[in-house]
Amino acid sequence: MTPINPGNILPFYTDKDMQRHRQTGQGDLPFGLIAYTTRLIPFQIYRPTGTISSAALVAVNAQDETDTVDITSAVLDIHNRVGGGGWVTFKDQAITDTIPCGYWYLQLQCGFAGTFFSEVLWVRNLLEVPRYSTLNWYSDTDKGTVLYQDGYRQRLYTEPWVVFDIPTIETDIDESENGFGETTDTYSRTVERPKFEVKDIPDYALATLAGVGFNETVTLQLAFAGLLATTYTLPKMRFTSRRQGKELNTGVFEFDGRSEIFTGCQENFEIEM
Repeated sequence: MTPINPGNILPFYTDKDMQRHRQTGQGDLPFGLIAYTTRLIPFQIYRPTGTISSAALVAVNAQDETDTVDITSAVLDIHNRVGGGGWVTFKDQAITDTIPCGYWYLQLQCGFAGTFFSEVLWVRNLLEVPRYSTLNWYSDTDKGTVLYQDGYRQRLYTEPWVVFDIPTIETDIDESENGFGETTDTYSRTVERPKFEVKDIPDYALATLAGVGFNETVTLQLAFAGLLATTYTLPKMRFTSRRQGKELNTGVFEFDGRSEIFTGCQENFEIEM
């Protein structure tokens, strides 16, 4: 079940039989990352050779594959690489071909480059969801085979809001010894690392999320009834996970919060007498 677009939160395959819900032991029940009825989630595919001259996008109902929605190709960006290969990108933008709520996957036809199938999306009308969160990440330069230079931004929706946990406290201390057994702290650093958890993360998303912290910008947004409530910047984000169920996981995200650094022996402040 190797995707053709590593580094992207929504994987695409050369064969729809690779989709999670079609695997043995899944009970044929579709499951998907949350997507917005009018915006889906951003995605990108990469082909290492050839030229991509056209692309067509179709949403397919995972529970009734005779039910499809054609999505205008105007929302797709095509970039070909010097020397061969290219990308098809759907950025975070509104689509006029609204997809009904339910479980849908995307079929992307790229001319001679082939036809590719995404994992299933759980399409929701987020205006009707009281509380949800979005994890967003991107870089100013490309990462691996992911093309970021043209404004691609990745996103993961979670519902309800993420759950914040007890922060981790990290402390580093360097000491010097004067030869008489007396030590002095020459450097100390204390960092509070807040953490939050996200449930229902499928196995296929773990590798991508583990690399999110290598991007230049990572943010967490909390939304209330469709309106942005709070935005957090997540410097030096780290991702781990623990098993939750069949091919599902609880993700644990940590990032640098408050920090204090002391170097050498600090002189007292001068105060008014």
